[in-house]
Amino acid sequence: MIMLGLIIAPALIKYMKKAEQAEQLAQQQAQQVMQQQSQQQTQTITGSSPDSDDVTFSKDYFAANNWVGVNDDALIIPESDGTFVWYRDGNDKDGDYYSGEYELYMADDAVEYLTTESEVKDSVTEEDIKELEAPEYGATRDSFVCLVLTNNKEVYYGEEHTYEGDDRITTTLYGYFVNDSQGYKLTLVKFDNPYEFNLSPEAK
Repeated sequence: MIMLGLIIAPALIKYMKKAEQAEQLAQQQAQQVMQQQSQQQTQTITGSSPDSDDVTFSKDYFAANNWVGVNDDALIIPESDGTFVWYRDGNDKDGDYYSGEYELYMADDAVEYLTTESEVKDSVTEEDIKELEAPEYGATRDSFVCLVLTNNKEVYYGEEHTYEGDDRITTTLYGYFVNDSQGYKLTLVKFDNPYEFNLSPEAK
């Protein structure tokens, strides 16, 4: 019985090692499949998707498109002269809206504006912006965007208000232009506000 145990033990150890190696190989293959699926679903702004051409985000590209809310009914219509209209409900052009002037900053310029010139410059640092980055989703410093909106006119629940000089309200939205499973979109937030604006481009 002792001799039989001595003979079986090495064979059992060898079998267990092979089983362990096979399990490790299966795990590696599963991880590779998951990575490939993730890469197919998530692409950066310099990538391409099966149903769209490569897109380089720029001021001209921003002004050439209307921006439609993905998770709400918002509609932003920017013009090349730096003016915009933001409809609360893009399906109701006679409803509430804001209009005024906008400025657009990208990449390093966006980081510099947000941290040195914006109304929240004392509250947001470069380290804060770095923590927002998610390269696997295309959210990098190169795709960072600041959209600065200054309202000159507002229609709210049917009441019209106009603003001049120091009464004008400037709001900075910041985030990223990405290309994920939903397609190309701007994902923007306002400081100290949990709501996320997701806006997809629609050619004019």
